[in-house]
Amino acid sequence: MKRRGVGGVTVAVGAVLLLVGALAPTWWALSEGSHTTLVTARLGLRTVEACERACMSISYSELIGGATTARLKAFMAFGNMAFWGALVATALGALAVALAFLRPHAAAPVARITMVLALVLLLLAIAFVLTRVDIPGAGVGYALIAYMLGAPTVGAGAWQLARPEVPVAGGIPACPRCQAPTEWEAQHARFMCRGCGVYV
Repeated sequence: MKRRGVGGVTVAVGAVLLLVGALAPTWWALSEGSHTTLVTARLGLRTVEACERACMSISYSELIGGATTARLKAFMAFGNMAFWGALVATALGALAVALAFLRPHAAAPVARITMVLALVLLLLAIAFVLTRVDIPGAGVGYALIAYMLGAPTVGAGAWQLARPEVPVAGGIPACPRCQAPTEWEAQHARFMCRGCGVYV
């Protein structure tokens, strides 16, 4: 029960960080001009938000138009995959947590998928950062940090949920037939005697 609780809280914290990183357009921030004519721009996974007197959000494909290079195409593709992947990982993480408490034997496969997806998301985020065209004066924003922390946190929580939870409070019961020690079967969440083939 303790492992499920820790795993559930870890997945929840990681999911919040992932969602902030995916939805906030602040992977990089740029400010130029004086106090009267200050122009700010924030770059996210899929959009750029520019503010002078009013703010306007525009997607990378609209901003770039038809003049796309292979690097820009990769940048936009990595951003889109990281965005949608974060939403899927959040949903899978929530499902894994729910299953861990409602049907513990069914949680492990979903948790393993979430774990793998979290690793893929971290790699996608790194690729997104590496393919960005250099923008002088752009500083790292909080969304980039949140996403980079959120992906491994979700993965760590899913790893906790994927591990079988062996009850230790009552010790290992003996087989009622042969009195030999039984072994924990995570798939069925019960102890089993290998020699007699019976569950305890």
